[in-house]
Amino acid sequence: MPQKQKRKCQTDEQEEQNKKNIGQRFRLFRKSRNMTQKQLADHLSTSQYAVANIERGKYSLRFEHLLSMSDKFKLNPNWLLAGQGGMTTVPLEIPGNCRELVHLMNVPEVEERIFSGVTDLKKIFSEEIRAAGLPL
Repeated sequence: MPQKQKRKCQTDEQEEQNKKNIGQRFRLFRKSRNMTQKQLADHLSTSQYAVANIERGKYSLRFEHLLSMSDKFKLNPNWLLAGQGGMTTVPLEIPGNCRELVHLMNVPEVEERIFSGVTDLKKIFSEEIRAAGLPL
């Protein structure tokens, strides 16, 4: 019987840790959009207090908020909930017309600089996520 209670406590601890991880990613997302808690709360039709408590891992993220953020901001729900994939569902790519322009100019080093810039951005985001203690 005590083992069942121990498992339940571990599950409760895991749930609390999960809420904290989601809260950290929620905050990281908000900051990546240069929004205040109040601005994000207005987008989600909730209070700044609720946003602050989600970020602290005190409140669970409501499903309708997840859907709204996914729709309005192209937030990747897998990233927010489980730390899997990229932060957004919009791939970080160079538009095709820019690639064509670079090719037309026949300046391969310019193309290399553009692609390395994209790689640098991905590296910076990865470092920020690690610094926040979040799984990639």
